[in-house]
Amino acid sequence: HNLANEIHIKESKADDIRRHIELEIFEKSLLPESREDIFLLLERLDMMPNQAEDILRQIWIQQLKLPVDTHEQLQELARLGVKMFGYVEEGVNEVLGKAGQLKEVITKIDTAESIGDQIEQQLVEELFKTNLPTADKILFRDIIWEIGSLCDLADDIGLLLNIMVVKRRV
Repeated sequence: HNLANEIHIKESKADDIRRHIELEIFEKSLLPESREDIFLLLERLDMMPNQAEDILRQIWIQQLKLPVDTHEQLQELARLGVKMFGYVEEGVNEVLGKAGQLKEVITKIDTAESIGDQIEQQLVEELFKTNLPTADKILFRDIIWEIGSLCDLADDIGLLLNIMVVKRRV
């Protein structure tokens, strides 16, 4: 519960920063298409901490006790999701800076997203082989999918960053 509250506080601060950036953008003389790209990027970036908070809240509120034999893989998937935050930050810095290393960052994101998909699929497959009640399997499957969606969100952001760089070159 404390971790969920801690994530909520950080997510709330991120929302405040997002609103501040949006106001700054309106006050500056950015071209409309640049403004649109940045707003879209901010919206997508905001989805990641929102998703992390939602996952923890669901586990807490539903009092889910995830099967012990899945803990290691779940932790690996969660660590990968956290790593994606770093990759996304690296990508944003590249786009807002010189964008020279963006291709390498996108490769890291794509690779991690593929690994995340594999872990997610293995976990769900193993989950449905257990003797747990079907309702529990569905609840656990949904949590696995939501943890895995952090990797998917990062992949979407990577694509958006790539598009932003290509637009600048045109």
